[in-house]
Amino acid sequence: MGGEWLPTLCLLTSVLLALALMHQLATIAMTGGSPRNVKLAALLLVGTITLMSATLVLARGDAFSRSALPPKLPRAGVASVLAEAPSTFTTVARQ
Repeated sequence: MGGEWLPTLCLLTSVLLALALMHQLATIAMTGGSPRNVKLAALLLVGTITLMSATLVLARGDAFSRSALPPKLPRAGVASVLAEAPSTFTTVARQ
């Protein structure tokens, strides 16, 4: 991941957790699923999602910082939009 070891480690760990999750879900599907197996599957799911999200945030670096975001554009109201570009509906309505 661009020379950064932490996002790479998070990605590899999340892939291993995803494989363990698939194995756990297959066990639940084939055996009916004990409460212990279901809790372990839920824990693996939460861990996988957390690590994959951490991978995304860490790999992007400062792409999420406020300075990297484009400036907000002013919101135009309906009246200003209709005044600038009258449509055929407003033209017909005025006649």
